[in-house]
Amino acid sequence: MPKVGKCALCLSPNVDLQDSHVVPRWAYQPLRDDRPGRNPEPIMVWDGKALQISKQTSEHMLCVACERRFKVDEDYVYSLVPTALDFPARKLVGKPERGVPADGTAVGVGQLDRDRIAYFGASVVWRGHTAKCVPDCDLAAFAEPFRQYLLDRTVGFPSGTSSELYVVDNGPKWRRACGTISLPQTTQRERQSSSGIPIHHTSHEFVLLGLYFTLRTESSPFLRASLYGNPPTVTLTPPSKFLSWFAPHIVKASPRGKLRPSAAVRGGPKKR
Repeated sequence: MPKVGKCALCLSPNVDLQDSHVVPRWAYQPLRDDRPGRNPEPIMVWDGKALQISKQTSEHMLCVACERRFKVDEDYVYSLVPTALDFPARKLVGKPERGVPADGTAVGVGQLDRDRIAYFGASVVWRGHTAKCVPDCDLAAFAEPFRQYLLDRTVGFPSGTSSELYVVDNGPKWRRACGTISLPQTTQRERQSSSGIPIHHTSHEFVLLGLYFTLRTESSPFLRASLYGNPPTVTLTPPSKFLSWFAPHIVKASPRGKLRPSAAVRGGPKKR
């Protein structure tokens, strides 16, 4: 049920706040296992524990109008995620010139709508920052610029930031790599430029069914492949590399409740 309060996005007071999902509700459905005799609920890794529960991460944050504002681009991204027969996002991006190396390769955005993808990625990270139930996502000083952008995208993507998208490439275990979602999380990273200069940046990341969204803040102007780079690019990533990003968190998690130690990520897109 809605509760009355101030909308976190448009700041309208005394409105009915909806039970707003941090990650879209539709992202949980492909993770269910509806085979007879199986626990259908997805496996959630949280604070070092692996639980098999139906709970979805949500909080009363947004008014009806702002929920609808986000839904437009959520629906677009939903059209890109894998199904039992296809992976639309992978078909729409540009083609690599010489195949995809182990670390992935940058390709053109192709027919993807980069503005809608960047808006969606920013909206999930901002919701993670705003929701009290997501403790590990912090936009810090960039929270207000992103709130203003999400409220009125004509102000432009906040300066000093970048938006990146990684797409699982075809290959062994690609369906398994598409069987995971995660909440947005903030990490501090450092890498070296081609001239050996250390680059420090803050990265806000989440995984969504074969798509890896990264929002970088406090970063150097010379960035890797990004949706607003010159030229605009996304990164095709081998399934093994994609799995390696989040597998350690799953392996280290301690099973709780009825979850068996051998349980792992649900492995694949379904018909929808």
